[in-house]
Amino acid sequence: MKKALCALLTLCMMLTTTCSLAESVEAQLVQIIQNALEGEELTYEYNEENIYFTLSFPLNSTLDVVDIAIFPYDDMVSVVVTSPLSVAEECFEPAAVFTTLANNQMYYCQFRVDREYGLVQCRSCNVVERVLPAEEEIVTLLYMPIIAMDDYGDGIAAVCQDGADPYEAFNACQAVIDSQGE
Repeated sequence: MKKALCALLTLCMMLTTTCSLAESVEAQLVQIIQNALEGEELTYEYNEENIYFTLSFPLNSTLDVVDIAIFPYDDMVSVVVTSPLSVAEECFEPAAVFTTLANNQMYYCQFRVDREYGLVQCRSCNVVERVLPAEEEIVTLLYMPIIAMDDYGDGIAAVCQDGADPYEAFNACQAVIDSQGE
């Protein structure tokens, strides 16, 4: 009986320690994200109850402005950049083709088209195993999907609003991107 009680108490202590470590990681990530956003002089809101950040960011593309949510978890930081456009059902497949073509050109983030809510989003994330990301990594996580949304925003708008061919819209975006690298 004493051995069983001892084992149970040990298990309870381990679970308590694991939970408090997870909370401390999350709290540390919140502070790192706040420092990164303030270092970039960005205006943001922090939802303390649900533990996430929101902000908007202006673009140079047809999309004009995007909404951003940053989620610190105990094992990851996730950034989701949402286009202001909604995708009608008849545009879903062309939008999916367009974003797939764009995803093949990107390394640090990926587009996704949400059929249920009609959203086009771009997401980046950093898995947290043993080392917390520095503010510089948070800034990269933030800007990579913003840049992607800006680079491909005119194509997203053409496909989702004008019914443009996704291959032609992608090629037009890629031509602009390639010309900037020259």
